[in-house]
Amino acid sequence: MTPVECFNRWAGDHEWSDWAKPTLFAQGAMRNIVGTAHATDLLNAGGRIVDDHARTISAGTGERRACIVLDYPGDLAVAAGAALSRRGFAPVPLFNGVHSVQSPVIDNTSLIHALIALADHVTPGADPAPVFLLDSRRLEGSPSPGRYDNRWVVFPQDFPSGGRLIASGIRECHIITAANRIQDDLAHVLKRWQEAGIEMFDGVPGSRRPVIVAPPPWYRSVFYRMAAVTGLRPNAYGAFGALIPIAAATGYSYG
Repeated sequence: MTPVECFNRWAGDHEWSDWAKPTLFAQGAMRNIVGTAHATDLLNAGGRIVDDHARTISAGTGERRACIVLDYPGDLAVAAGAALSRRGFAPVPLFNGVHSVQSPVIDNTSLIHALIALADHVTPGADPAPVFLLDSRRLEGSPSPGRYDNRWVVFPQDFPSGGRLIASGIRECHIITAANRIQDDLAHVLKRWQEAGIEMFDGVPGSRRPVIVAPPPWYRSVFYRMAAVTGLRPNAYGAFGALIPIAAATGYSYG
């Protein structure tokens, strides 16, 4: 399977396809990674996450539909997304950190393995609701000179607006996170959706416990984007990832 074919399987052909990020699929590195991850094991892992968090969540129909935001470590987010595609949801991968084999801050190898191994298992069906897939590791790691810093954040522009969701009948959002907390960059998205009239719920099975998203730092500030990328390494392709220069006696060396 070529990277383009893999991306087309994940992006699909539905109303949420335009938000799928091609970052990891567009890299030549994907051609050099064999999808060795066992699809059955991954699907079982994804199924367990769904059973633990989303067993009672329905995509719904008509004017009362639900979306999911799933913020889990890379390959597990992919696995849960594939499992949810069998329940009327369309996985929308939003992974935006570049892959590198040169001492990356975040190792995306297992994430790419999962995308390749499960591409044929994405079956969202007709008129699906979206499940937005994030890697909860996106700001983890210890950047240092000589390493490839591929940490990343999401912005409200990476998602459909609250008004766009409501126009498609989305009236509620279920938030599934590995650490049982909403990271600040995601809070900037969810708070806007909540203000637009979308109800928020946590991912506890059967509870439908409402979530009130607190305004995160720099909320709606014109300086937010600049503050959010401080210390990160956006690149010219709209993604994140670059080598951290090594200081030398006469200037900088890039290794």
